[in-house]
Amino acid sequence: MSYFIISIAVLILLVLLNVPIAFALGGSALTLFVITDVSLSIIPLKAFGSTTSFTLLAIPLFMFLGAIMERTKISDALINFSSSLVGWLKGGLAMVNVVVSMFFAGMSGSSASDVSSIGSILIPQMQRKGYPKDFSVAITSFSSTAALIIPPSISMILYGIIAQVSIIKLFIAGIIPGLILGAGQLIMCYIFAKKYNYPIEEKFEMGKLLKNFFSALPAFIIPVTILGGVLGGIFTITESAAAAVVVAILLSVTIFRKNLNMAKIREALIVTSTRTAVIMLLIAMAGLLGWFIANEQIPQKITQQILLFTDNPLLILLFINIFLAIMGCFLSSGAALVILTPILAPMAESLGINLLHFGIIMILNLDMGTQTPPVGGTMLLACVIGKATIGEVFRVNKYFILFGFAVVLLVTYFPIISLWLPSIFTK
Repeated sequence: MSYFIISIAVLILLVLLNVPIAFALGGSALTLFVITDVSLSIIPLKAFGSTTSFTLLAIPLFMFLGAIMERTKISDALINFSSSLVGWLKGGLAMVNVVVSMFFAGMSGSSASDVSSIGSILIPQMQRKGYPKDFSVAITSFSSTAALIIPPSISMILYGIIAQVSIIKLFIAGIIPGLILGAGQLIMCYIFAKKYNYPIEEKFEMGKLLKNFFSALPAFIIPVTILGGVLGGIFTITESAAAAVVVAILLSVTIFRKNLNMAKIREALIVTSTRTAVIMLLIAMAGLLGWFIANEQIPQKITQQILLFTDNPLLILLFINIFLAIMGCFLSSGAALVILTPILAPMAESLGINLLHFGIIMILNLDMGTQTPPVGGTMLLACVIGKATIGEVFRVNKYFILFGFAVVLLVTYFPIISLWLPSIFTK
């Protein structure tokens, strides 16, 4: 246990020194190996072994899907349909931002792709319509959190592989929490709009709604391919990601017929390769630390210490949520998942907590970390796109973040929210 505390101290020190998180993890694991006299020859074996799961291939495929959508006009069709759907309400353009993010989340699985493709369009448009810059950037940033909880989600793939939980069930379990998160944002947008007199985007016209719906309908083939193929037993998770990429490319060069050429495909491949390399290196280094944690039975020892204090699972879940919220301020959601899942998942299971439910709690909680300084990667990206400072955006975003943590607690203490749909679809 003392060795584990030393490794955490080394990890925190390296992160504070601005060492990339993957190398910080590797340094922490190496420290453990040296002080416990473990043979260093095991390092390449365990690091490589951590990255050989076939399911991990879904990550670059979903990233490539998101990169393709960033560079095409599929998002335009989704924005037009969303505008017809909710643009007639007070603060309609802000609601459009939320709705189109939820649609986009069902295709990309990445909040960075969401912000990149939608933010560059909607942030300037919102400001031209009279929305303040801080609110425009804040809602664009926070609405992208749907991408980490609404399937497909790269975070769910990571958790599922590490915790050995069905990724299909995780996908289904994230639907209702994702809808609650989206519905709450719509209500908050309306409250802000009434208070600050934000404009109405357009009049409601059923004819226009139907026209834009049919124009956007081909885009919905992508999430149907992913979820329908998986739930129907046609595809594995990885195969569904590959099929979705093919569908997105075909839609871009046929029905939408805008801006997708070999140069942009090459650009998307380069971006995907870079992002994948970062994640795979992170997984490899976390695999070293995870092997040591499992070998030394660290989760069991931590559980024993916690049970000396309390055996109330509700109180333990509260402590875990507080811990995750703090860690989310300093680590990206992906890094936090690969570091903390090997520790927390076995502990949760030993306490009788359903690992499917626990996964949704972890992902939702760390999802909020993408919005909180000092790291807050998604919020930083939105700030760059919207040319706003973190301080400006956080003044508004803090209200959305507080709402997000309220959803975390709701899902934590009412497991049926995340477990009901999986119990129906996977009988």
